[in-house]
Amino acid sequence: MENVFIQNLTKNFLDDRMDEFLDILKDIPLEYWTKENFLTELNGKWKYSTVALNEEKNVIGYIIASEKESSIHIHKFMIANGYRNLGFGKLLLENFEKRCKDYNKNYITLKVYLSNIKAISFYKRYNFFGISRTPDLLLMGKNI
Repeated sequence: MENVFIQNLTKNFLDDRMDEFLDILKDIPLEYWTKENFLTELNGKWKYSTVALNEEKNVIGYIIASEKESSIHIHKFMIANGYRNLGFGKLLLENFEKRCKDYNKNYITLKVYLSNIKAISFYKRYNFFGISRTPDLLLMGKNI
């Protein structure tokens, strides 16, 4: 596995590298995020969001998150095609969880499409559990 560098996501980095963030979404069915979604200001977004870079400093993954009342909510967690199933998602999630703990946050939530069996399996492998569901989405949570 090649080296990966994980760092805090900043607004300037996102603005400068927006095309890379959008490119990662191109092969995802039902994906609706646009530049405007990425640029939406959220409580704690720049404090908790992270980005993973490969050895050439290209964006290979990211977690966009915000602070809710008693938890951190992941709005978007993506790994680029070609880097999936190689352990990079685990590294990014572990780094993200450490960041949350550093800020004394001990609960993470996210939503995932019920049709995304691979993502649900990934989250369950890392101790996320189902909280509630709609016909299309599963709300999952994790104590850290």
